[in-house]
Amino acid sequence: MAIAIKQTRVNGVSILNAKLLDDAGAVGNSEWIDIRGLRNYTVTVSGITSATVIISGSNDDTKPAAADHGEALGSSITSDESASFTAPYRWLKARVSIFATGTIDAEIEGNFGS
Repeated sequence: MAIAIKQTRVNGVSILNAKLLDDAGAVGNSEWIDIRGLRNYTVTVSGITSATVIISGSNDDTKPAAADHGEALGSSITSDESASFTAPYRWLKARVSIFATGTIDAEIEGNFGS
């Protein structure tokens, strides 16, 4: 579930920051968030000890169901890392697909416009 979504303006540019996973300790999905218009965004995943996180996007007209996994963006994440994307999706989520140990956080940050 998206715990916190914050949008601010810096030098006339709108910046989105959202927590997708917060101390996740089991297999599960974050909530889909609407990122329509977001460009040049980065997802940072941390807290992985032994787990796999998949970042997914969707261009469905309406918010997909939590069980819908959409299209995987990039490779599966198996260690703490940041991944940058430019693909224009309407919806984005993080999913813990395999879990053994860890307390996983995932956060997205990006800007709207060009």
